[in-house]
Amino acid sequence: MVRFICFMVLAILCHVVSPNKYVGYFLFIALLVANGLAWPMMGIESNMVQYGDLPGYVYSDFFGRRPYSLSLFWFSIFWLLLAGLMGVMAVIFWPRGRELGWSFRFQQGELRFDSRLRSVTALLALSWIFCGGWIFWNTEVRNPYRTRAQDKLVQASYEKKYKSEEGKPQPRVTDVRYDIELYPGQRKLVMRGTQTIANVSDEPIDTVYILTTDPFETEVQIEGATLAEEDEELGMLTYSADPPMEPGAKRSMEFTVRYESEGFENSLQVKQIVQDGTFFNNMIAPQIGYQPAVELKELEDREEHGLEGIAFTPLDPDNLE
Repeated sequence: MVRFICFMVLAILCHVVSPNKYVGYFLFIALLVANGLAWPMMGIESNMVQYGDLPGYVYSDFFGRRPYSLSLFWFSIFWLLLAGLMGVMAVIFWPRGRELGWSFRFQQGELRFDSRLRSVTALLALSWIFCGGWIFWNTEVRNPYRTRAQDKLVQASYEKKYKSEEGKPQPRVTDVRYDIELYPGQRKLVMRGTQTIANVSDEPIDTVYILTTDPFETEVQIEGATLAEEDEELGMLTYSADPPMEPGAKRSMEFTVRYESEGFENSLQVKQIVQDGTFFNNMIAPQIGYQPAVELKELEDREEHGLEGIAFTPLDPDNLE
């Protein structure tokens, strides 16, 4: 209903400023189309920009809308306040009688814009500015996010930088123990893990690559290894083993993964941890070695970022019968 209210007010304002109803129809449709297409084409995904836009949400029998409710509330207030200001403009310039010239309408608007309407306008404007500042603080400062284009760029950069490490031997996990703390009301998770890693290859391993998951905070300690490089942008940790892990050698690896929801977001990033019905798997834990699953899959995206197409193994005609 919030979107419908915003669009209704926009439609009324378009008809108020247009010289006739057909121009008003065209102006309203043109604004709707531009509002829906222009921002995505420019790579802008903030819900504060596209008129009447609200965060996407999922209704669940477990948690209702609770993980999304705070952001839905504030964005709804933000757009309804702006619709209120647009409604005031429609009242001020509403055409009465046969005189439709703008000079006359401005004169009439000054008369209608009395002390009561000025007070309402000031209250709406100040509330809208405050609401916008609060939303910006939560969605851009406290909970910064990446756009879809930025996500694809990170995936492409990961493949370009670390693809060469895919075939190198890496330790395998042979045993793992978890200690997981969940705080549903706060949407908070603390997961501690202790796992045994072994060199099951025939070559010594002197470098271990660990991929972390954003936006989870991850700390890793590997027995007999030191952190040589931390690639924060791509979430990759490179450990140097000294001495190298010989074939058959086993070592201990400990890690801690933390996440706690703060304020609200432009769109929910961590959908696994909710007030009721939390579900996650071991993919939020640090992953050892190069991960092909992170690579871009769509051929168009790969070509756009200068990557070769994914090589598929051709089917054997003898097995198609």
